[in-house]
Amino acid sequence: MSLLNILLIVKLFHTISRSSDSKVNARNLFNYGRIYNHQWVPLHLKQSKDMGLIDEIGDWARHKTILLIGDSVDRRTTQWLCSYKNWTLSAGSFPSDHGWKDCGNYNGCPNVCTSVEFNFTIVNAFIVGLNPDSSLRPRTGHHFPADQTMDPKRRIMEVYLPFLRDILKRTPDMVVFNSGLWDLMDWTRQFVVKDVNAKDFDVVTDERLLGYVHQLDDFASYLAELFPNSQLLWRDLPSSPEGRDQAWGLMDIPKYVPNGEAKMFRNTYLDSLNIAADELLERKHSEIIRLPWNKATRGEMHWVDDIHPEGSVYKVCINMWLYFLKLI
Repeated sequence: MSLLNILLIVKLFHTISRSSDSKVNARNLFNYGRIYNHQWVPLHLKQSKDMGLIDEIGDWARHKTILLIGDSVDRRTTQWLCSYKNWTLSAGSFPSDHGWKDCGNYNGCPNVCTSVEFNFTIVNAFIVGLNPDSSLRPRTGHHFPADQTMDPKRRIMEVYLPFLRDILKRTPDMVVFNSGLWDLMDWTRQFVVKDVNAKDFDVVTDERLLGYVHQLDDFASYLAELFPNSQLLWRDLPSSPEGRDQAWGLMDIPKYVPNGEAKMFRNTYLDSLNIAADELLERKHSEIIRLPWNKATRGEMHWVDDIHPEGSVYKVCINMWLYFLKLI
């Protein structure tokens, strides 16, 4: 999708949106800064001691809780932080017809990272894109609990909110959320199943991008209502490694890559979603802080595969939301 098409989509969205006089939250000046020693340094941070908050977690994090809503990237962010800080990582449980059931699996179920010293907890909630009617189904035993609903709002309400409330007995001070990779996989699967020639197929069509924007608008409003006392942050999609041609097969999506044309995580697709999400949140949800992870790490080659970074890239994102946690 060309930049012109993206701008036309944004213009169309503005015309169909309800009017809003709200201004962009001043804290979104965080969009501008530079990379220093693999860390994102906002222009308005003056002292070097603020550059590495992950190494300076102290009383400002005591008794606080962060809920990370997203995909395997957020799960691995949680796991990496826990390993880096030598904190306690556990797989949570989920409600079933027979009471609470232990996951025994870190994929899909709540990942809980806890600092005993500061009573500081990070909980990861796994969602499968924003489309409540997604054609995708997580693999049973891999993205557990696979028998639960794919609707992201119901998944939060029926799986993760009860876990926070009834098991952990905590309310999040901050909610960091994202969606995009599973949305791209859902769209890619639709043409793979139909055996459409990849050269004639655009994964991010105008119709799908508008649908994504409306679903994100609905989900953001839902989270604001569900967590009225929590600071909401949106993290964008980090760019995939430059120059990689392989696709990453997942679930029932085969490695269907004729001439590399069907790469589902190509940066043009990621950029389309990031631009659309940024425009929406600036216009209609200015109270939500936007974390420009893509801008902060673009071009970095510290990646495990097409979508999962290595430690130094996670560290950039973690320092971003720790900066705002410190302000709460």
